[in-house]
Parts: sequence; structure tokens; C-alpha cells
Amino acid sequence: MYRRPRLLVMTRAAVAVLAALLVAALAWPESAARAPVALPRPVAQVSPPGPPDALAPRPRAARVYPLAARFAPGEEAAIAVEALSPTGAPLVAPVELTVFHLHQQVHHATSKPVTLLPDAATRVEFRWTPPSTDFTGYLAVVSAGGAVIGSTGVDVSSTPLGYPRYGYLSDFSPGRAKDVTDATVRRLAQDYHENMFQFYDWFWRHEKLIERENGNVRPEWKDLLGRTNSVQVIRDLIDATHRYDANAMAYVMVYAGREGYAERWPIEPSWGMFAKPNAKDQLSLDFTGLTPGALLFLFDPANPGWQAWMKSEYVDAIKTFGFDGVHIDQVGPRFGVFRADGSPLDLPGAFPSFLEAIDAGLSANDPRHAACTFNIVDGTVDGWAVSEVARSEACDFLYSEIWFKTNTYAELRRYIEQLRKVGRGRPVVLAAYPQYGEQIGPIFEAEGMTTLHDAGVASNEAGYTGVGFVDSFDNPGDSITWNVDLPESSTQSLVFRYANASGHDVTGSVYVNDRLVGDVRFSSRAEWSVWTADAFLQTDLEAGSNRVKLVVKEETEGAVLVDHLNLSQFDEDAVRLELAGIFASGATPIILGDNEQSLAHEYYPNRSKAVPPPLKRAIRDDFSFITAYETLLFPPEVVPLEGGTDRLVATTDHRLIAEGTDGIWVVPRRIGPYDTLHLVNLVNLDDRWRNAADTPPVQTDIGLRYYVGNDAIKAVYLASPDLDDGRTVSLPHKMGRDERGRYVEFRVPRLSYWDMVYLRRDGQ
Repeated sequence: MYRRPRLLVMTRAAVAVLAALLVAALAWPESAARAPVALPRPVAQVSPPGPPDALAPRPRAARVYPLAARFAPGEEAAIAVEALSPTGAPLVAPVELTVFHLHQQVHHATSKPVTLLPDAATRVEFRWTPPSTDFTGYLAVVSAGGAVIGSTGVDVSSTPLGYPRYGYLSDFSPGRAKDVTDATVRRLAQDYHENMFQFYDWFWRHEKLIERENGNVRPEWKDLLGRTNSVQVIRDLIDATHRYDANAMAYVMVYAGREGYAERWPIEPSWGMFAKPNAKDQLSLDFTGLTPGALLFLFDPANPGWQAWMKSEYVDAIKTFGFDGVHIDQVGPRFGVFRADGSPLDLPGAFPSFLEAIDAGLSANDPRHAACTFNIVDGTVDGWAVSEVARSEACDFLYSEIWFKTNTYAELRRYIEQLRKVGRGRPVVLAAYPQYGEQIGPIFEAEGMTTLHDAGVASNEAGYTGVGFVDSFDNPGDSITWNVDLPESSTQSLVFRYANASGHDVTGSVYVNDRLVGDVRFSSRAEWSVWTADAFLQTDLEAGSNRVKLVVKEETEGAVLVDHLNLSQFDEDAVRLELAGIFASGATPIILGDNEQSLAHEYYPNRSKAVPPPLKRAIRDDFSFITAYETLLFPPEVVPLEGGTDRLVATTDHRLIAEGTDGIWVVPRRIGPYDTLHLVNLVNLDDRWRNAADTPPVQTDIGLRYYVGNDAIKAVYLASPDLDDGRTVSLPHKMGRDERGRYVEFRVPRLSYWDMVYLRRDGQ
């Protein structure tokens, strides 16, 4: 199993702390060791500072991307360019590639002259052999005709487990062609640099992952919620993941078995988790409302029999499909539970035993396919099972779902810092669901529709939006048609807000531009005043005008009140700020997967929100940026800078905050010779990362004074994903001294969402 190395950072920490870190580092297997992160000394090849407008985003004229999610040290890196003419007219010119590591230029190449057209992309490919330093990010900038036309991050790492950029795949439905599955993974790996994929709910049963008949793997099976999963599609997606140098992680559950487990397999009920001390009432989760008869029974993770059974299942999945490891999930805190012998079961204390047994079993099977992570569900500082799991050495990176005990940016930062510290610098990945349960995006009232067929408008039930709702929507053929205008073609989630207390479910068919795109179900509730928005489907809409038509599908005794249609989507401003806060604090999120979808819900196939095109572009730029600058963001050597916020003051009329609202949020960190000051624009905003947000006003000409103690600052640099090409900019600075001590002063020309300032201390 790959072990993330624990490396000694030569700072001015106490000798005892250094000694402890050294002992910890030497405890790792020799095969896991890597050299300290290579951080370049200042050189002249950086962008000139220029006036503030020079730092504004530039129009993009090319798609620039690596052909794989990562490249191994010593491997030739391939970078593709699909370029348009930046002049708006045909241009004959060479295409130039310049590669940077932080502020240092490390490579330059020029193609033969090519013809760039304004309306059809010309493809150029560059190949470059990076330095052999492991776990290093680079920025590849492409120019044509003297203008920058695009850029991309390039990751040179021996394994994705050093800096995981986690995506997910959850659609294994039969009939997905191999070229379709390849395109899904290719886009996520090349444009978003995702180097690991969680295969969510791919299996048959929780305690028996693969369904076989007469010893042969069945070609398809139904999962817990009745979805049909194709074995060929699973294999194709794993093959594609490996084709683009990413890892495939099999989603599994730590302690769950389906109904009828004891009759099917040699699994003992005495291995279970019980509500009472007399081995009765084995704990279970009831899914019968979704799948008739479906129950999930829970087991003691520390039980040796259960551990041996699940270890064999995980190994079987890896051998059969070629997974690279397992992503182990749980369902959250359970208190006052018992083993079969009546002894209390401490679940947090039981998890490490299970994880260590799985670790040993996977490593014994094949250390190349033995990656592991485990979901810490509570997701808060000192939360349930945090210490026990993070202190265990079993898993390669720490993964945690964030729920409603961690709501502010500062709480996110503190939790990430705790995980990194307790977990000895192992990478941290968060599942943080933005705008969870909120209706975000354009709303089209039902009572204001273009066409209403055989239904009326009323306002006699409270809780509707607009001026009323559509009543008597109950007969086959009853329909509502909305006109929806969009600035560009995109995937949209069509969400219908409704009420139904008729005692019967109603099915509606949805047409877009007279084409049937699917059905939605309007479930019956207890009261007519209970409005809900769980009737949705996702489809593609065209640029310009679209006709969205909802039709009662069949004869029913039920009836529906239809309030509105919502093009439900993630809020761009809030997601960009959430990402900035997570990245600045040293973690990465699992946020994008499938066909460039994002997570609206803990059930990953849920499609109740879409990612609007501008947000997709912003996420792409963010992930390119963190790939290029990974050596300043994520190594285990990166530590919070004690007193860092107190050491930074604004010399202009800008409000700096360490936490709270309405200001520039500062996250100070240190690695080797660099102090990094992350500036996140929360001006005019609250501190709730999950909520929808207004666009923060762009801040310009920010004067900063940073107190450096006895250090001198040799250089000050600025980098930001909000600059279109992501290049480092050298900032003029001056040293000074006042009653507080020695300082360096500089000015940040522009802050949109997130800027990273990094300062190199002299003599290092």
C-alpha cells in the first residue's frame, strides 16, 4: 500500500517537536520516501507587475490540457492545444509553450507555423520531459501571435495519493458505449486534472459485492435502490481511468449487509451490532420505501469474522475488476449499541481495527492496488471518530463528509488543519455539499406560463411562490408549457415544485422542444400545504428559446398543484468561495464527476442541481491552478503560520479578517522558505460557505504590511486562478521597521475571489 511520507520541515520549531517528527518519518516504509518538495529560488522569468488592469482576466482562445491526469517522474509529458486565432481573423504563426514551476521558467518550445482560424480550432501537441522531482506541479502557458491564449496545470507525481484530486463516477447503466465512458473520464482527467475516481454504488449487495451465477460474473445486476449496473460499463470506466493515469476506488460500506444475508452466506448474525444487550434487534436501516423488502443490517467492524468476510470481498473486487483500492463509507454516529455478548460497542474505537485489517489484507494481495480511505462522517473539529480514524495509519488519505456542525469558512479551516495535524500530514479530501437543500437558479412560475391546457390557476393554499399555482392538474393530457431562454447551450436540472395530498402519486412526462426527455413522479404527502421540490430530471437545453412542457402521463386518481419550474443550479459565487477556502486551508473537495456534474446530495446519482457553464469554467481554472501550485498548497510540510493573521495589516482602506464576515479573509501558511498569504474575498458577505452568495466586489490596490520578525524578504509573488493564464506575478516590495518590528510592504493590484501571495524569506 502506498504510504504518504511524513517529511521533516526544517523550520524554527522546538527540538523536541523536530525529533518527534523525525521518528515518525522514519517509521514509514522505505518505499514511501520521497525527497522534500523542490522549491525554486527566484529568477527573472516572471510576468512584470504592470497596472491593475494588466492582471484582469483575458479572453481565452484555446483549450490547453495535459493528455493525462498526471505523469510519472521521468515520463514524457504530453500537452495538447486546441487553438483559435486570438485576432478574430486567420493567423499564420507558431504556437509557443512556456512551462513554469512557481515563478521559475523551466521549459520553452515553439511549434512550426500553423494556421489558426477564428471559428475552427487547430490542434498542436507538445511533448516535454519534466525534471525528475516527484510530487511537483507545473504551469504550461501557451501563446500565439504574441498573445497568451491559454494555460494548464501539469502534475508530475508517482502516484495520485500524494495530491488526490478526487472525482466520482456513478452511472453504470447498460448500453453506455465504450467511447462515451472514455470521453467522460477523459474530460474530467484532462480539463479538471482529476487523478482519482470514486466508483459510487457500483456493486450488487453490500456484503456480497459481485453477483455470480455458476461461478461466472453476471453481466449486470440491480443495486439497493433498483438501478441496473452493467459489468461491461464498470470495466470500461476502470480501463478509462487507468488510461488517463488515474486511480479507480471501489465504494464500499464498512458494516452493512442486505436482508437475507444469513440464509445466503456464512455470515453469522452474532457478528452484528445490536440495540439491546441480549443479541436481539440487530440494527438496520429501512429502505423498503424505495425498494420493497430492502434492509441494511449493521455489523461490528471489530468482529474478526466480519473483517475476514469483507476483506475477501474487497480483494475479490480488486482482482475481478482491477480497482486500485477501496473507499469505505459509514452511516454516522451510533450510540448505546451492543455486541452479541452484551458488551458495549464503541464504534469509533472499532473502526481502526477494521481499517488496519483491510489495510493488511489489501497489501498482502497486491500492494499496487491497496489504496484506502474512510469517511469521517461527523465532519467537525473533535467530532465523532475524528481522532480515532485520523490517528490510525491504515488509510492513505483522510476523507470527510461535512454536515451542519461545520458551517463557516473558519470552521472549515480549523477542521482541515486538525485532520492534517492529527493525520500526520496525510492529504485531506472533503465532501462538502454547497447549497444543500436550497432552490437556486431561475424560477418560472406555473401560473405565468405561456400555455395552460385543461388546468386552472388558484391561490387557496399557502406557501406558493409568485401569485398562485396551477390547480386541477390531474387528467391525462393536462399540460403546462414554459418558455425558457438561455444564453448558451447547457445541461439543466428541471425541478418542479408541487403539492399533492390526493393519496395517489401522479406521473408527468417532460418534453423539451417537443422531444420527450423523461418522466417525473409527484409523490403524495399528508397535507396540501406541504410544498416539495423532489420531482426533477436533468436534460440538455439549447442556446436561445426552449419550450419545456409538463404533461399528465396517464389516468390517475391523484391530483397535483404545480407551483413553478426551477432551473436548479449551484451558485457560482458561493462555490468559488467555498473552493477557495478549502484549497487555501490545504485540502481538496470531491466536487465534480460523471458528465461534469456536481454533488447536490449525499446520494451521488442525484441530479437535482446542474453546474452552470460559467461555474464549470471557474472550477476548471481552479483545478488547473491547484495542480500547477500544488507544492505550495498540499505537501505535509505545509503548516499553519502561527500568529500570521496578526502579523498582517492593511495600509489601505481594506478590512482584513481572520474569521467572521465582510472583509478579506486571510489564511496564512508556511512551507520551507515561503510564507503564503491566502486572500479570500468575503467583502459584503457572511461567513457561511454553504449559502448562496452575492458576487463579492472586486478589491483593487490592496496595501499590505507583513511583519517578518528577524527575517528579510527576498521576493514577493502573486498567483491566482482568477487570472486567466495563472502565471506568477512579481510584486514590488520594500522592507521597513517600526515600533512593532521589521516588516515588508507591498500592494496586491486586484482580488476577485482568491489570491495567493507567497513571500520568499532571504537566505533560504
